[in-house]
Amino acid sequence: APPAQREMGAASPEALVARMKAAAAKQDIAELAACMSPKTRTEMAMGMYLGATMMVAFSQMGLEMGEAMAEGMAEGMAEAMGGTVSEEDRAKAEASKKEARAQADAMREGYNALVAKYGLPQLPAEGEPETEMPQEEAERVFAALDQGAFAADVIRFLESLPGDEPKPSADEASPVRIPDGPLENLAIEGDAATGTVGGETLRFVRIDGRWYVEEPEGESGEEGIGGEERFE
Repeated sequence: APPAQREMGAASPEALVARMKAAAAKQDIAELAACMSPKTRTEMAMGMYLGATMMVAFSQMGLEMGEAMAEGMAEGMAEAMGGTVSEEDRAKAEASKKEARAQADAMREGYNALVAKYGLPQLPAEGEPETEMPQEEAERVFAALDQGAFAADVIRFLESLPGDEPKPSADEASPVRIPDGPLENLAIEGDAATGTVGGETLRFVRIDGRWYVEEPEGESGEEGIGGEERFE
């Protein structure tokens, strides 16, 4: 049987903040997404897609640059010493390059499997053309998918990447921050409300009788996701 559909939002701003805090404590990104307004959920999913895409794409670029630099340095050192690179050193360099290439290919394949699950553009292999998605179409596609499930999948993918650098947590990847403390100074005007939690202001919106948290306009510092005209 298919899983039960997750209930979105909460009956009141107070209940919503309590739900958000519980989700943050469990690092449940899908549950956090359920507390966000549809607009904020869509923007979060688009931002996570772009961030993960850039991370994987830059890893490919870094690999290619690293390979060229390592080969150039080896040749340069050999010339400086009046000789040539030994066959043993060439074999070690080739083996290292092959291993790095396989790791990068596996990263791209894993990423492409993730985005293909949601019908999103994939990263092309070397020599293949890039897929572009117009901004209007991107907004429609991301609004229609399960943003919470997508965000959770992206977090799991990022956590699985090799390397010692710290990976973003569910709370760090979310545009909604949940400070400590109770909800105070709640002011409701029709279907909109504001309140403070831990001295920080949260903005709420009521849609079809359910309350959600919404990111204020301009808070992200971006004019649009993926540029003004194209979502690539």
